[in-house]
Amino acid sequence: MATTRQIQANRANAKHSTGPVTEAGKQASSQNALRHGLLSGCRVLKSESKERWEALLDSLIQEFQPSTPNEFILVETMASARWRIVRVTMLHDTTLEMETADLDPGGGSDPRAGRHGLRQFSRPLPVPPPAPAL
Repeated sequence: MATTRQIQANRANAKHSTGPVTEAGKQASSQNALRHGLLSGCRVLKSESKERWEALLDSLIQEFQPSTPNEFILVETMASARWRIVRVTMLHDTTLEMETADLDPGGGSDPRAGRHGLRQFSRPLPVPPPAPAL
C-alpha cells in the first residue's frame, strides 16, 4: 500500500505528464509503436499511396457489389488483406536487398547473384484493374 506521501508525489508528477496537447503532437505520438505496419490501426501509412488504397477498395467494391453492411465488411477485409500482403512483400524485398547487397555489390552485374533467384522477388504486385461496368 502506498503511503500518503507517495500518493501526493504521484499526483504531483502526473500533472507534469499530460501527453501531447496539439493535434500534430497527438498524430505523431499515435505512430510511436509503429514498426512494420502489419497490425496498424490505419490502413495507409505515410509512406504509402492513399490513392492506390482507394483504387484497390473501389475495384473490389465494383467487382463484388456489396449490398449489406456485412458484405461491405467482407470486401473491405479483402482489400485490407491484399494491402497488407503487398506491404509485407515490399518489406520482404527490401530486407532481401539489404541482406544480399554484399553478395552482389555491382547491383546486378554479378551473374552468381542471379543463380540464387533473389531478383525474382523484386517485381511489384499490381493493383487489380477495375471491374467492367455492367
